[in-house]
Amino acid sequence: MAGNAQRRSVSQATKVQAARVFVEASQKTGRDDVPQWGRNLAQDAPNHAPGVADDIAEIARAAVTRRAQERLNRIDDRHAAYRLRVQGLSPRDIAAMLHATEPRVRRMLIAADAHDDAITPEEVILRATVHGTDRDELVHTLATMSYTFTAYAPGVLDDGSDPGTWTQVAVANLSGLLSDEEYERVCTVVRPPPPG
Repeated sequence: MAGNAQRRSVSQATKVQAARVFVEASQKTGRDDVPQWGRNLAQDAPNHAPGVADDIAEIARAAVTRRAQERLNRIDDRHAAYRLRVQGLSPRDIAAMLHATEPRVRRMLIAADAHDDAITPEEVILRATVHGTDRDELVHTLATMSYTFTAYAPGVLDDGSDPGTWTQVAVANLSGLLSDEEYERVCTVVRPPPPG
């Protein structure tokens, strides 16, 4: 019983840490890249006529899928830019092929290098959302992935942390792309360390 309570507190702490990472990232870039996905708008409309709440929920689900597809398109562009660079194309040529600006291609290549162009937990979750993958299959895939966890610079409290790939799973849970039950099932297998 104590093990479950400890895992629950670890997963809650990881969620808080993930939220802090995304908020800090959006503040640094000056953009709001933290969409409020997965909100059940039907709960916000209890006084509507019958059927309206279902319509609202369907609109919310469709919006979640569109936002996931938009993010997935950016990830696919990053993969394409990386593959084209491996083939010997210059950033200028890649930009022309991808109908993007050269500075954007350079940013994509930096991001691809940071991840070794590997498939990330975020990508797996986004693809499952867009393609309607079976949720048990998604949980199994996430539970069998290798993760990195947030690393902290010695003596630094909030700044100086390097979020690991596990943060992507926690953020997906916070944003509604992964349910609390799915998140807990993955946590049970992965056993993320407590933050800090």
